[in-house]
Amino acid sequence: MKGKLRCLLSRRFRSWLFVLAICTTAGSTASSRGQTAPAEGLFPASRAATANFEAPSDLVAYPPAAQTGDGIVPTGCSSCGSGLLSSAPPPPPLGDGIPCAVGCGCAQCYPGEIPCDCCGEPHTFMGRFLKGLYRCICCPDPCYVSSWRPLANAAFFVDQVKPITQIRIRGDFANNYTFPDKAEYFWAEENVKGPHYPGPVPPGAHPPGASNLDYLLGSLYMEGAVSRFSLFVNLQYLNVEPVLYPGASGFGDMQVGTKSLLLDCELIQFTWQLMVFIPTGNFLKGLGTGHAAIDPSLIAAIKLTPVTYLQAQTAYWWPLGGDQNYQGPVFNWQLSLNQLLWRCGCAKDIQLIGTAELGGYGIAGGAYTSPLTGLPLSAKDIGNIVNLGPGLRLVVCNKVDIGCGSQFAITKDRMADALARLEFRWRF
Repeated sequence: MKGKLRCLLSRRFRSWLFVLAICTTAGSTASSRGQTAPAEGLFPASRAATANFEAPSDLVAYPPAAQTGDGIVPTGCSSCGSGLLSSAPPPPPLGDGIPCAVGCGCAQCYPGEIPCDCCGEPHTFMGRFLKGLYRCICCPDPCYVSSWRPLANAAFFVDQVKPITQIRIRGDFANNYTFPDKAEYFWAEENVKGPHYPGPVPPGAHPPGASNLDYLLGSLYMEGAVSRFSLFVNLQYLNVEPVLYPGASGFGDMQVGTKSLLLDCELIQFTWQLMVFIPTGNFLKGLGTGHAAIDPSLIAAIKLTPVTYLQAQTAYWWPLGGDQNYQGPVFNWQLSLNQLLWRCGCAKDIQLIGTAELGGYGIAGGAYTSPLTGLPLSAKDIGNIVNLGPGLRLVVCNKVDIGCGSQFAITKDRMADALARLEFRWRF
């Protein structure tokens, strides 16, 4: 009996050894195959087959990506296209764009991101703009790097859209600025808080107002930026030469403000700016308004083509503490078409940029002093004011630029007949 039991245990032991040998051999073979088999991209064909995934028919096939030495596969730039007006399609992604769901052919999966762009590729100007805006807000490009773009910040009468640490020196030369105290935008009310008429005034009459003046304005603008936010201060020195009134020179009103970059992508940059006017100028001599003001504005830069940008700004100047009958809000809008004219250098970082700028003002209230009777007249009756002019800016290595811009009145009502502006900017 003991011999039979010993034989049975011996047979079972040999059977377990045989099974263990087979499993060990199979495991070592699979391991050696997994170590020697070359990688077939981010998603191997065998894995895709087991996932039973069917790619949509409208998905564009791109060449497989080259994997870098550290195992990172570069992704494509979904918004690095040629701009709104270019007919060229955006470049294909560098990586394997894998649709996230059936029926969402243009969607791309990126690590840590949700599916985007499931509405097809637009073919109109407005469609491309709306889709680019959607991408900028909802699924920003993982390969986009924010930077200073000279073409997006070349305008002279549109504030720059990108917050950056810099110093700007500017000179303005205005000819025939009409009705200086209109809405207390440039002067305080004449013969009250502002400059006084120096000549004799007949009994019962009112001193006449200044019909126009010429002025020179020099300013030092200093801005400090951290990422998408900046603080700035602008100091001014003013010389005025009015008709019938004495001229004067001295420090003008000071401006301080903040700038916040709300959207930042390849297609569009969009900024909120708030500027506060501080009455530091001598308003009795016509070097200030004698009251504070706030000036909120929205600034945008839109890429039209690789060498063309559109800059735009809308602002609403709101006076605080001025004469209740004379002060009035002023709406200001500016557009600038910036075109790259020439560039050179190893990195093409010496650029000559031309600008064509269109802007206007709308006075929404207040009054001005009549040059004939000295009585107040409605500033709203001045009407809409539109200016147009060219500019030219030379940029050196994105650090330094210098240029000159101009605007000329093209409507009967005007702020000034002509305004020339010289600028020097140094970014660091």
